[in-house]
Amino acid sequence: MHKILLSAVALAVAVTILPTSAVIAQDRDPAKVTSIEVASIDCRTLLKMPGDDRENTVLFLHGYVTGSQGKKEINLAALTEATDKIADYCIDHPSASALEVFKMFDK
Repeated sequence: MHKILLSAVALAVAVTILPTSAVIAQDRDPAKVTSIEVASIDCRTLLKMPGDDRENTVLFLHGYVTGSQGKKEINLAALTEATDKIADYCIDHPSASALEVFKMFDK
C-alpha cells in the first residue's frame, strides 16, 4: 500500500508542472469520463465516484496539493488524518471544491 501511495504521489507531483487548464475533456456520464479538470471536482462528485476512481482521485489530489506546496516527503499518519477530515468536511459541504478542501487540510 505504501508503494502504491508513494507512486501515486510521485505521479501527482510530476503532473503539477502541467497547467491545470491542460487537463482536458469531460463527459457528463461518469462511466465515460476519461479525464477531469482538477479544479472542477466538487465534494459531491468526489464522494459519489466508484471505489477505485475515488481512491485514485483522493491520492491524486493529495499528491497535487503536496507537490504544489513543494513538499518532498509523506507523513502517512498525517495523510490518513487529513483524508478523514476531508471526507467529513465534504459530507457537510458537498458543493465545496474538492481541491480547495484538500488545500485546507493537507498541511
